Amino acid sequence: MTESSSAQAMPKPGLRELADLCAERNFTVRACRETGDMTLDAFLALQAEKVRRNRRIPPLCDPADLIAAASGLAGRRLGPAFAEGVREALGFGVLCTADHHGGIYCAQTFQGDLFYAALLRKLGYTGRTVPILGAAQVELSSSTFARGICIATDPEEVQLLPLFRRKYRNRMTSQVPPVDRDMIVEFRKSLRTVMRPEMRSALEELIGTVYESDAVLAAESFSAQTTVIGAGLSEHLFSDADTPLLTYLEAEELALPLLLRELREGTSLFARLLGNAQLRKALCTVRTEEGIPLAGHLFGCADEKGRKVFLLLGEDGTLTGTTLEGESLCFPADCDSLIGLLESRTLFPGLYALALLLAFERGFTWMGGVFQSQYLPQWQRLTVRLLESLGLSDEADRIRPYDGSGYLCGPMFALFAGDGFAAPAGPAELWMTRPSFRSLCEQMARTGLWDAHLIGLSWMLPDLTSRDERPDGWYRSVAEELYRTDALRNNLAVIRSKLPAGTAVCAVLKADAYGHGMKGLYRFLSANRLADMAAVGKMKELMTLTALSESGGLPLLLLGPTESDELETCLREGTVKPDRTVFSVYSMRQFDELEALAEKLSLWLTVHIRVDGWDSGMGLSYEEFLRNEDRLLSARGLHVRG
Repeated sequence: MTESSSAQAMPKPGLRELADLCAERNFTVRACRETGDMTLDAFLALQAEKVRRNRRIPPLCDPADLIAAASGLAGRRLGPAFAEGVREALGFGVLCTADHHGGIYCAQTFQGDLFYAALLRKLGYTGRTVPILGAAQVELSSSTFARGICIATDPEEVQLLPLFRRKYRNRMTSQVPPVDRDMIVEFRKSLRTVMRPEMRSALEELIGTVYESDAVLAAESFSAQTTVIGAGLSEHLFSDADTPLLTYLEAEELALPLLLRELREGTSLFARLLGNAQLRKALCTVRTEEGIPLAGHLFGCADEKGRKVFLLLGEDGTLTGTTLEGESLCFPADCDSLIGLLESRTLFPGLYALALLLAFERGFTWMGGVFQSQYLPQWQRLTVRLLESLGLSDEADRIRPYDGSGYLCGPMFALFAGDGFAAPAGPAELWMTRPSFRSLCEQMARTGLWDAHLIGLSWMLPDLTSRDERPDGWYRSVAEELYRTDALRNNLAVIRSKLPAGTAVCAVLKADAYGHGMKGLYRFLSANRLADMAAVGKMKELMTLTALSESGGLPLLLLGPTESDELETCLREGTVKPDRTVFSVYSMRQFDELEALAEKLSLWLTVHIRVDGWDSGMGLSYEEFLRNEDRLLSARGLHVRG
C-alpha cells in the first residue's frame, strides 16, 4: 500500500472528535463538555442565577437611561407596544449581546436569541418583546451572513443568497446602504440556485411579506431595516400565537446618547478614564491576552470605503490609526472634541467602551457566545486591576463581583431534516416548516448541553479551527451524523406513541449498540431522556457505562448472566453501582448466589427474572418460575423488578 492510499484509508473524524477539537480551543466549550449530561433547561437556570447575582451588585450608574434609550429606539422603529415591551424586558437587567447586527439568518445566533427569550421567561418576564443588541462595527464579509439570507437545505454547505452586491462585502454593517427594490429583484434571481422547491416558495413568500413591506423599504438605513425585518420575521415563524418578537437594536446606536451624556457631565468612570492622564497611561499599559491594549478597544472609525479602522488612545490624549491603504489618522480625544466626533458619526464606540457603558457601569449581564464569554471576564479583571492600581477602590469593588461569563449563543436544539442529512435550523427553515414555539421550548429544555454543542458543530467548528484543520467533506459528515441522531429521536417518539401511557422503554446497547457506538448513544439517550433504561450484554459493557452514569445517566440492565465472584469484586470496587443496576437472573442457582452475595455485602440488589417462553434454554421455564414464585418474591436482599 502506498503512502497516499494509506492516507485515503484513514477514517474521517466523527461528530464527537470534531467537537472535542473545538473544546481544546475554547474554555467555554470545554467547560460545557465537562459539565456532563446537564440539560439545557438546567444550564439556563445557571445563567439566570448569574443575572440575579449581578443585579444584587449596586451599579456605578443608574441603568434607567439605557432602558429609556432602548425603549425610545424600539418605539421609533416599531411603535409604542414594542417600546413598552423593551422597557419591561430590560428591567430584568440582562442583555443578549452575541449578535452581529444584520446577521439575522445565522442559525447559531438566531437559536441563541430564542434561548435568550427562554431565559427572560425563566427570570419572570411574561411579555413577547425580546430586545437583542447587535454590533454594527463588523464588516459584512465576517458578520455571519449579514450580506443576505443563508439556508441549510444543501447537505454540502450552508448556502448564502446575497442581498448586497459584492462591492459592499468589506463595509461595516453601519456603512452599507439600505435594501431597495432593485436588490430584491436581483435576490429573486438567485433563488434559481435553491434546489429544494418548498424552500424556494418559502423564500418568495418571506421576501414578499417582510422585505417588500412599506416599513422595511421606508427605513432610513440597513441598521433600521434590521430592526423592522426581525420583527416581521418573528410574527410569521411559528404556528402558535404566544411567541417572542425578536427586536434587533444596534448596540452602538443605543450606547451613543449614553456616552455623549457621560462626556458632557464628565463625572462617570468612562469620562474620567479619558480625561485623566494617569488613567489614560494605565489603559495603554494594560493589555489583553492577545497583546492589545485596552485603549485599542475604546473607539473606531470608518475609512472612505466604509471599512473599520481601529484607533488607539495614546497617553498624549489622541486617537491614532492606519487605514488599509496606509493612511495615518489622528483625532483629538479630549471630551469636547470627542462629543463633536461622535455626534457627526466620525467615531463610534468600540467594544470595550460598550462593555464599560452597559456592563461594568450599569450592571447589565451580557449573554454572548464562545468568544465574548471569555474576553468579557478578562476585560473585567483587567479593569479592576487598573482601578486598584490608581486607588479607585470603590469603583473596583463594584466591578469585581460582576459575572461576565454569560453564555447562550453556541448550544443549539432545533434541526432541519433533509434527505439523509440534518442541519441547525435558522429563520428560513422555520419559515418553511412553521413549528410551534411551545414545541421548540420543550425540545430545548430536554436537550443535553453537550449534545446541543454537537448540534451546533457546523457553525462552531469554522470559528474555532482553521481551514486546514477541517477535513474535506466535514460539513456533510456532520450533517449526516446529525441526521442519524435526529432519526433516533424521531423513532423513539414513534415507538412511545404506540405504547400505553407510562410504559417504560429500554434501549438495548449491547455489542457496541450494534455498531452505532455504545458510549455516544448512551450519553445522547441519557441527556435527552429518550429512554427509561439502557441494557448491555456483558459485565465489561456494564462497567463502561457505569463510569458514564455518574452524572445522571440512565439506569442500566445487565442482560447477560453474572458470576458472583466477578460481581462481588465490581461491587466492592465501585465499578458497578447496585442502586443504578438491574441484574438478570437465568437460573435458581444464580438467584441463590445473588441472594447470598447481597447478604454478605449487606446491600440490596435489584434483579430481573428471565423467563424462557420460547424454549431457548435461556432463563427459567414457565413451570420452574411458578414453582419458585414465592421464593423469588421473598428473597432477602433482592428486589425483583420484573
